[in-house]
Amino acid sequence: MLIKGKLGFFIVLIMAFAIIFAACDPDGGDEDLLPPSNYPPGEGPGYYAVGDTGPGGGIIIYYEEHGFELEGYGEVHYLEAAPEDLGRLVWFDGNWQFVPDASNLNAGIGTGRHNTILLHGLSEETEAATACINYRGGRFSDWFLPSKDELNILWENRSLLNLKSFNYWSSSSDPSSDNRSPIYMRYAINDFENHSWGQDFYAHPIRAF
Repeated sequence: MLIKGKLGFFIVLIMAFAIIFAACDPDGGDEDLLPPSNYPPGEGPGYYAVGDTGPGGGIIIYYEEHGFELEGYGEVHYLEAAPEDLGRLVWFDGNWQFVPDASNLNAGIGTGRHNTILLHGLSEETEAATACINYRGGRFSDWFLPSKDELNILWENRSLLNLKSFNYWSSSSDPSSDNRSPIYMRYAINDFENHSWGQDFYAHPIRAF
């Protein structure tokens, strides 16, 4: 049927945009879209302060003026925490024999993303790590389960995030334990302990930029 006049032109134009959008994002989600920039145009490190809303829609919980090393990815300046928990999840739900040397699951600031990617790459039964990997706050795909020291920063800023009065997983393991047990923040004593990986504690994703 021949479409005539201005109405026909606009209908064809809308259809063309719909086809282009479907080609770019066939699943209807935002996973394939490029994430927004971490900074507004002309801005850079120093733009955000602790407590500000970050580019991923979370809360800035850490700033290092001179930068710190994000293991395997280069220098970054900020840690941003998601605005919500991902619920109670087990650290690992399967056969623990596959787990690598615990020295690969480090505790320092800047190591959580490496830990999380390592765990997720070994098995999707690492529920807490996998949930953080799959989180898409702000359309960013670089969220991760915090390391022990990163979780400590998260916990110190719990009033900004309304964290639960409960235990939270880190992505670090305890090399001094016989079975390389994962480390978690035990809220009752406001300190860290190791625990069996099959326990369900809260997971809270963060990102670094």
